[in-house]
Amino acid sequence: MNVVAANPGSIPEIPYLTAGLARAGVLRAYVSPFGGREAHSIRLAQALAPNRIRRSLHRELQRRALDEAVPLASVINRATFSEAAFVMSQRGWLPPPLQNHLLRGRNVRFDHAVAAELLPTDHALVTASGVSLTALRRCRELRIRSFLACPIAHHGFAQRILQEEKRLQPKFAATLQYHDLPSRVQLRLDAELALADEILVLSSFQQRTFVEEGVEEKRLTVIPPGVDTDLFCPGEPPATSPFRIIFVGQLTQRKGLSYLLEAFHQFAVPEAELVLVGRPWGPAHVWSLGPKVTHVSHVPRWQLPSLYRSAHVFVLPSLVEGFALTSLEAMACGLPVILSSNTFGNDLITDGREGFVVPIRDSQSILRAIRQIWENPAARLSMGECARRRAEQFSWRRYADSVASHVINSGLYR
Repeated sequence: MNVVAANPGSIPEIPYLTAGLARAGVLRAYVSPFGGREAHSIRLAQALAPNRIRRSLHRELQRRALDEAVPLASVINRATFSEAAFVMSQRGWLPPPLQNHLLRGRNVRFDHAVAAELLPTDHALVTASGVSLTALRRCRELRIRSFLACPIAHHGFAQRILQEEKRLQPKFAATLQYHDLPSRVQLRLDAELALADEILVLSSFQQRTFVEEGVEEKRLTVIPPGVDTDLFCPGEPPATSPFRIIFVGQLTQRKGLSYLLEAFHQFAVPEAELVLVGRPWGPAHVWSLGPKVTHVSHVPRWQLPSLYRSAHVFVLPSLVEGFALTSLEAMACGLPVILSSNTFGNDLITDGREGFVVPIRDSQSILRAIRQIWENPAARLSMGECARRRAEQFSWRRYADSVASHVINSGLYR
């Protein structure tokens, strides 16, 4: 069996599932703008970037390093310079409209490149949504079975709930994502979903959004991702004071951030503080952070464990998600978590054991959960231990081998 895996950018799941395919002996090719080992990424950064931005690009390349299980002979780099230009533009040197233009160009080039790499002797393609229409059409022509990895809720569901949010919270409308997709983008996403033989999603919530939008449930497979439990692990318990609440992710109303801020301000405990970690999406000035709220700009993933360990509880009240890896990372670091029902919360969390699952747009439920954790230090420590044990069940090796097994056992298309 020959399988091709395609990763257009920094989708974290795809390098891992590629390693699973390689270990199973079915990987023929891994197509990506950047691929290879650590040394390869250093050479590529030196070739693509001037000195002043080389370090930034190198950090991005480190995120995409492949597991040793993936033979370098199977790696095919395509749309490399388009992706390098887009990555560098994200570091603040170009305004968002030009970044989007570069991203669209990268997507088109990569899609055509993947289609051109497919062979009549291939049996399956695992690729990502939003960049695969031409490749999926080619799969139909060659009778290659296609697996479409979707990292977030169905775009139609996302549009509806976020347009509603725009009406409910106009102050934060400029920070929303995925709420105003151009019709051509929606049509492309619809066409991809229609062409794909199977759709890989990360949570039961995400699966439900696709079913609600008319996708047949039998075409959907839920395989939750993993976490590096060696990197993300508990440390010494933080000091009792200040009581620190942490959020990690983009600062956007898609993450339900205003409801967390409202809950925190109502919490009104003098020795409490809220730490928001991540880049703002849209204008930053709309967030009235107020006293006791600290904003930490985006930090490399390897620096996140120390931030998690300095906190007492992690909160993610998202309106639209796929899985949100930061939540699982926080659990692996021994933090109780408060997650909205529009995340993976109902898949992994039992209320009062690893944390709490709250309804979306419900600052009072967030407040009650925070207060319960603050008022019961012994229960908080117990929840953190349970959260760590739960996270240990979700390794990247388990995810990778589960995807590989599913692809193989799904049978041949022809």
